[in-house]
Amino acid sequence: MTNPHVSTIDTATTPRRDPLTVYQYMLTGQPLKDNNAQLPQTVEVKGQPMTAIGIDPGNGEMKAAMMGLDGRLVTVQIISAYRIAVTLGGGKSPTTYTVNGGPSFWIGRDAVQMKGDALPIGPTAVRLEDPRQIDFYAAGVVELLIKAHCAPGQYTLATGLALPNMEMQAQVKKNEAGEEVEVFGVVEESKQAIKEHIYGKSYHVSRLDEDGDVTNWQITFGQVYTQAQSYGTFMALTHTIFGTRRTDGIQEYAIIDMGRGDTHETLIQLSPTFRMMTKRTGEGTIKQARAVARALAEFDLNDAQAQEALITRSILDGGRPKSINHVVDKVVERETQEMLSRLLPALRNRNAFIAFTGGGTKDATTLQMINDRMDSVGRSAESFVIVHPEVASVLNAVGTLLKVLFTELARKGRA
Repeated sequence: MTNPHVSTIDTATTPRRDPLTVYQYMLTGQPLKDNNAQLPQTVEVKGQPMTAIGIDPGNGEMKAAMMGLDGRLVTVQIISAYRIAVTLGGGKSPTTYTVNGGPSFWIGRDAVQMKGDALPIGPTAVRLEDPRQIDFYAAGVVELLIKAHCAPGQYTLATGLALPNMEMQAQVKKNEAGEEVEVFGVVEESKQAIKEHIYGKSYHVSRLDEDGDVTNWQITFGQVYTQAQSYGTFMALTHTIFGTRRTDGIQEYAIIDMGRGDTHETLIQLSPTFRMMTKRTGEGTIKQARAVARALAEFDLNDAQAQEALITRSILDGGRPKSINHVVDKVVERETQEMLSRLLPALRNRNAFIAFTGGGTKDATTLQMINDRMDSVGRSAESFVIVHPEVASVLNAVGTLLKVLFTELARKGRA
């Protein structure tokens, strides 16, 4: 049964008086085209063509996005898990990577199944100190390129990078006209980590697939564009493929981003002047996953395995899949109730249109509890939206891709 508060769109019955937002295109699965307009796969940065991508490193899962040549969005989601590859005694080996001639490794669900480690969560600088993290990102970018039907070879990337909200701060800088304007800059610790490990850096990725075929990829992070994670959702919800903002009269948004590592509340005011304020309201679904792990202590689950158990509601017991619905339901209900209690002031803020997003909104129990709580505080269906579960996890990555595309297309238009 369709949830009335989870956004959907039917282009066959919806009048096309205004261009669709990028989010609306995502709901239909159609190419991001409007007449002859289409978002490109590559942009020109300082005279050099670069492939535009958006990355949301996340806590627990890397999400990445780029445009396909047919105008469709291409996205990947990869569990933040890593394991040094070993020689198997039989069967097919998982897809195996090496980066810059380093050790062979597995990532994502393959790494979880092979008892790999969850990669660190926390601030950008802390995560990038772990060399496994960079290898993981490089391999993830290769998977994105493959999904977009790109051939092995050399790629220079214009990379939108979604950073934790608290790592972006308002700063006063001069624009091209010499006027002082307020912009959001990266905190110094994160900026230095990005310069050291990402900006301008090249990585050679060798990929050995399950059939024994080897491909080689050279990726260079030619330019990096930073953006607060939750602002990516705002970009996708409100921007058309022309880079124009469509808000349908809404002047204030509250983005409730229920991620793996954290839950953030971001207030965005559009009138009379643009302002953005953000705060961390608690842990994300990692808290639920760890509660599941404690309830199933006999299985000795690490964070990556616990997240997988939380999502699939299943675990191997004696070699056979076993439902853990009863455990997950109890944990999710308790933790979601606590989270919604912390968010109560924001939910009661009748000035703002609320958008719930992030991987935490994908659970059916959580969705129902959000709807029930919004009803209890008197919020109408027109005053909030729950981002559709199929795209909730990748929306921030898509938003950072849009940052790259709109920045460079606007610059080209001014040239």
